Formats: sequence, structure tokens, C-alpha cells
Amino acid sequence: MDAAIIFDMDGLLIDSEILWEKVERALLASHGREYDSEIARKHIGMRMDECTALMLREYHIDSDRAEFEAQLVDNVLAEFKRSLTLMAGAEQVMALANSLGVPVAIASSSPMRVVQYVVDHFGWRARLQAICSGEEVARGKPAPDVYLLAAERIGVAPAHCVALEDSLNGARAARAAGMHCIAVPNHAYKPSDFENIAHHIVSSLEDVTQEDLLRRKSERAA
Repeated sequence: MDAAIIFDMDGLLIDSEILWEKVERALLASHGREYDSEIARKHIGMRMDECTALMLREYHIDSDRAEFEAQLVDNVLAEFKRSLTLMAGAEQVMALANSLGVPVAIASSSPMRVVQYVVDHFGWRARLQAICSGEEVARGKPAPDVYLLAAERIGVAPAHCVALEDSLNGARAARAAGMHCIAVPNHAYKPSDFENIAHHIVSSLEDVTQEDLLRRKSERAA
């Protein structure tokens, strides 16, 4: 294969960032801390161990990191089971990707148990050729490792992969992997934040076209 499409998950395919924020607010409040959107912008898209380490450091919380992470993830999964929905255009872009006859994968920073739940909940398992979690690699986003793992598993060179991302950490990871990056900024960012990082910026998955999904890094304008 000489082309592939790799999706981030949280905030891109699923409307989960507001649920993560809800859980983070409650967990921080239990430690006597108030949620700070600027701190959140730093860790959106990061792997969970790196994200929680940053949170404990930035909020000056003296707590066991693994226990803090476990509580956060358990509570997020509970919220997912109550109220998780797809982002606008998610089903449309997944169907479009599948119609092109190229491998499709997810490369997420979320723990594998979260990724597996989402994939099964929305019935995507047969539609994906690889499911990758940041837990499986040495470094989380913005390092390229999880994208490189996805490319390896589907057998496509990174330069021939199109990656779709909603966060700056994720977009930087896709670029570092040598992939063509389409940014669909989530509520925490402005489109201008992705200038000089993403190759293409759209406001919604509903705006992603077949041409966008088949574009290669080598074909973009200089």
C-alpha cells in the first residue's frame, strides 16, 4: 500500500474533551485545586502518564501519580458509558476513509482500555487495520512514536500517511513522524494555533474531502 489514513481519537472522532474536562475539574476539586484552562492546553493530547505527571506538578498536588491516573481514567470511562457521542462528521469521514481502499488506523494517547472501549462502542473494529495507544511506545505525543507504530503496523511509509489531529501535541507528533497532517482544532485552540504545524486546517470533520485524505506529504506545496 502507498497510502494510509491515521486518526487521533479524543476530541477528533469522539466528543470527549468536555468529558475529560468535567472529570479533571472534579478530581482537582477533591484535592482543593481549581481547573486551569491554560494548564489543560499544555497536556491535551499527551499520554496519560505524562499528562498526569504534568498535572500533579503544575497544580502542586502531592499524590501518587499512578493512583491519580487510575482514578482519572476510571471516572472518564464512567462518563463515556453515560454520555459519549461522536464529533460532527466522524461517521462520515470514517466511511469516506473506508471507501478509499487504503488502511485506516487510530493512533491515540489514551490508555488502551479507553481506546478499546470506544472502538467497540461505536462498532469500528472491522473498519480499522490497526489500533495504537500511547501506552505501547516509549514516548507520548508530541513525540512521533505512536504514529510511527501505526504506520509500521499497517505497512505504509510515514510519508505516505495522512494524520488527522485536534490538538497541538498531536499535530506536532504527526509532523515529527513525517506525515501529512490535517488539523481539526478542538475547543481549546484557534485555527491560527496550527499555522506552521499542520499542512491543512479545517473547522470540522464534515469539511474533510476525499482529496484531503489521499494527499501525500510529498505532494504538498512547499
